[in-house]
Amino acid sequence: MNKLRKSITDIKIDSKNLFVRVGCSNINEESIFLDKLAEILAAGAEVIQIEKNNLSDKDFLSLANKTKQLCAEFGATFIVKSRVDIAYLSEADGVNLEQEDIDIRLAREILGENSIIGIVIYTQAQAVNSVKDGADYISMRISSTPTEPVIETGLEYAKWVSENTFLPVVVEGSIDIAFCQQLIDKNLSKLSVDNTILDTSSPHTVTVNLLEFLKK
Repeated sequence: MNKLRKSITDIKIDSKNLFVRVGCSNINEESIFLDKLAEILAAGAEVIQIEKNNLSDKDFLSLANKTKQLCAEFGATFIVKSRVDIAYLSEADGVNLEQEDIDIRLAREILGENSIIGIVIYTQAQAVNSVKDGADYISMRISSTPTEPVIETGLEYAKWVSENTFLPVVVEGSIDIAFCQQLIDKNLSKLSVDNTILDTSSPHTVTVNLLEFLKK
């Protein structure tokens, strides 16, 4: 990793604690979606990742452009899920790839050397390969953890990946403070939550509480 890209990654990913990955399935609800997104950004959410769901490409690009503007206003990092083309056109900070998406090196060729490229992994081999391929961070769904002799729990697996890849590891989990405590106990502090946070009675309050806990 070159020095400039390392610096960008440190600022836009490694220094962050709360990642919010959201999807908007109905463009008629876009204004409500953006209002709630603004609420959690105002509360300090640091990374926003959007995904297409069942939107058309045209509507998804429109949503990406508006989300990019919101993130810029609040100084948050903006990531697009899987769609490298939409990330490029919306001038997103980067993309978070699934294993079946185009590979990391091609994504970087399209988005530029200093773009942020994350990858979702499910096995130790994939974790090792992500380093070789030049990923900037790793996303993990611990509920999908494979059964391996060295792995005791999902969070033990995440801890192993963090300690053996030396990349930022973002764990997809719940908005429950108890889960945050489990992360902290494993020396993990990057939590990714889904649309659930937008559906709470006060997304602002939930965001503030999560950040206060994660940054202890």
